[in-house]
Amino acid sequence: MITEENDDLAKKLHQMTRNSQDTLTPRKQSVDDVSITKQITGQINIRNHHRLADSQSESERQDSKQCNNVKQDSPNIETENNQTGNVPEASLGQSPNQSDKVILLSDNESIAGSQTLEVEPGLTAHPAGDNEVDPGTSDPGPGRASCQQMQRQGPIGQETISESHSDNWQHSKRNMSEALKKTVMTEAFRINRENRIVDEVSKVGEMETENVVLVLTRCLPHIVPHVLLARREELIPLILCAASLHTDSRERDQLLNLLFNLIKKPDADQRQMILTGCVVFAEHVGPSQAEVELLPQCWEQINHKYEERRLLVAEACGALVPHLPNEIRSSLVLSMLQQMLDDKSGDVRQAVVRSLGILMAFIDDKDKYHQCCELLFDAINDTCEAVAMTTTNVFLPSIAQWSRELDLLLTHFLNSVLNNMELLLKDAMSSQQALGSGQLPLDVGRFLVNIKICRSIIPHLFISVLETMPSLDRLSHDHHETTVNLASRFISSSQLSEPSIIFGDNQRLCEMIDFFDDYISGEWYCPWANHDWLAKQFFPRLIALTVQIDVIPFPKLLHSFSDLVATLCRAFGRPFVLKQIKPKFCEALQIEIADYESDLADPDPDTEIEVNVKEAPDSVSGCLTKCDVAVYAYGVLAVFPEVRCEDVLSVLLMSVEMK
Repeated sequence: MITEENDDLAKKLHQMTRNSQDTLTPRKQSVDDVSITKQITGQINIRNHHRLADSQSESERQDSKQCNNVKQDSPNIETENNQTGNVPEASLGQSPNQSDKVILLSDNESIAGSQTLEVEPGLTAHPAGDNEVDPGTSDPGPGRASCQQMQRQGPIGQETISESHSDNWQHSKRNMSEALKKTVMTEAFRINRENRIVDEVSKVGEMETENVVLVLTRCLPHIVPHVLLARREELIPLILCAASLHTDSRERDQLLNLLFNLIKKPDADQRQMILTGCVVFAEHVGPSQAEVELLPQCWEQINHKYEERRLLVAEACGALVPHLPNEIRSSLVLSMLQQMLDDKSGDVRQAVVRSLGILMAFIDDKDKYHQCCELLFDAINDTCEAVAMTTTNVFLPSIAQWSRELDLLLTHFLNSVLNNMELLLKDAMSSQQALGSGQLPLDVGRFLVNIKICRSIIPHLFISVLETMPSLDRLSHDHHETTVNLASRFISSSQLSEPSIIFGDNQRLCEMIDFFDDYISGEWYCPWANHDWLAKQFFPRLIALTVQIDVIPFPKLLHSFSDLVATLCRAFGRPFVLKQIKPKFCEALQIEIADYESDLADPDPDTEIEVNVKEAPDSVSGCLTKCDVAVYAYGVLAVFPEVRCEDVLSVLLMSVEMK
């Protein structure tokens, strides 16, 4: 069969040569005949190669026989092929118009995809690729072109759109073979797979939902560098989406690193966007993965040269605290914040203090309590006013609550504050004696800070005393009307110091305060541990400090002491003031006021008030120059403004002055 086909091609070659001799000039004949001869000889060699390969497969030999049978049974095969749209083999014959030229594709078309060969009129040519068959496959037969060989046409690294999208083409009523349609697409539209973006786009229609994450992961690192710094926050949702949904930890790490380095100097709003994304990511992956994947990103930038990056780390530590394991909160996170508390930037230290406030609300390692208290005292004495203020409003309430839960608020925390003030005063008096100076060299700033701490934790202090009352079980759990006005009783510097927020139940708190006032108002009541510590430790030591400080050199201290005592009296109420605070001041001033309690309870303007000064001239001498009288007048007598209080104060001052 091969020999017969070769003979046929040889005859065609001879016929073409003879026809060319009749129509072409000698010059053209010598050139074009050689070209045509080489072209047809190449086709013969290709056919021989394909036929030898096909003979090795039995099924392919059967297909070849069927094709030959069809060829013998269909003398008008060319007409039928034209009707069905199949591509016929190259046919030879004379063109009706001898002046027209046709283009003959060269043998290298299947590789180069662009070379063409002009032939003279009188020859009809078709692309050589239409007759090519891959080795190892059967001959599709005359008039039939292989779809696969058409798709393979084009340069290496390119792919036609027909390879993957032909199934999605809309149906057409045209009587055209699919092979021809695909061939048209092959010649007119090619996809260069070597182009990264083209390759990604060409796969969009085939990918499943989860593969969108993979596309984002691959494309985002190429997109980010080309986005303006001022608009890069628009990419945050995409980065977080890819990082949260990706299954590969290495890819998530790269995406999170991209997130933390997305903006060179993120402002407050941009940091808020990034932190919100970090929180969402932590909620999605869980505590363990948040620890492993987010904290290393923070640690890498803890000493970054840009202040905004360090701010991001400080804020991230606080935002992530609720979503991290307990042991990590008290170890790595606390260590990072402690290190950053020494940052040269006041804004960074302020952010650290806010994060420490969050950490104190979640930490449960008792062994870290004393370390946290030291951090508090360092932060509240910071030279930056904003840092000290934030410590008072955020960090201090959180650690006061933790102290109350550990039952250390009075015996440790508040006791430490009193110790600090006593130590400051003692050192100042020692220096005064050593220098022989008349001026007390007291560090007023640090002293005021400790007074401020005492004032800020009064709501926690009162609730601590209230909760430990021994007869509290007698209070009914049924709600009833109360006359307590928390707004007038407590003046809080922040919401974290609101008693109703601290306690959690406003109605129940008011009922407990009513019960406390009634209990203290009795002729006799049984004290308890926290009550005794206040009555026997806190108030006597506080009053002793006011006795030793002069008014004139330290007006700020006088105002702070007076405000502290007034706040304590309002919080603990009239009954507690009459039975505990007032007697302590009278004892310190060495004075007695007859019927003072009855005068406050039921003032009678006709009753004469008697004030007796005890026989202690040394202690009373010069007491008007000390803070105790002024603190007593403003902090105790003026808290509950009664007419008889003014009379008591007038008589008191005259008696002290005469003495």
